[in-house]
Amino acid sequence: MRITSKKRSVGVRTYLLALALVAVFGFVLTGCEFEGMPGSDADGSSSLFSGGDGTPRSKYVYPGNPEPFLDEGDEETFYLYAARHHRVGELLVWNDSSTLYVEYVTDEGYDMSETHMHIDPQSDSIPQANGNPIPGRFDHKEDHDPRVTEYTYEVEWDSTWNGKDLNIAAHAVVWGVYGDSTDADTTEETAWARMYDDPEDFTYEFAGKNWATYVSYEPEEGDGD
Repeated sequence: MRITSKKRSVGVRTYLLALALVAVFGFVLTGCEFEGMPGSDADGSSSLFSGGDGTPRSKYVYPGNPEPFLDEGDEETFYLYAARHHRVGELLVWNDSSTLYVEYVTDEGYDMSETHMHIDPQSDSIPQANGNPIPGRFDHKEDHDPRVTEYTYEVEWDSTWNGKDLNIAAHAVVWGVYGDSTDADTTEETAWARMYDDPEDFTYEFAGKNWATYVSYEPEEGDGD
């Protein structure tokens, strides 16, 4: 009996040791899996759902990503660039059956004193002189005093837009720090909306010599009728 009891005790200890080893091995594998998971950030956020800095996915584009992100409201996300190379904000565009919405949103540290916008299916109908756009002649314009970080144009749907892509020239005067400048209150630059970090699909340059751009928006299917 003593020998049988001893063998049973050894067997129990061996079984428990095996369970412990399996648990430890599983923990190590799990830790390695999370550590190597693409998009995981040190603070626990994941770029699968955010920009890593807490920015919602719908309002963040990673370097080199070929497509814009759309949020639950199906906004198309374009970007505001000032002084040609400085990203200073976003342009969100969406529509319902009666209205086209165009929202300007500046990044932290920037604000706007003027916004100008023109919408037309025909790009050559955007006010221009020698191929350069004239923001002061755009159909929609607003001076902002005090300056703003967000502004939305709500434009009544035009039946002539039905079934067509819309060209949107979105311009703003944006205040902030550029290059070697240090005073955001005295530094202003012209900004235009475009797609991605470099002009590609949905972004077009005017025929003139300046760097102004306009974007193309495809209305939500079934809306605007």
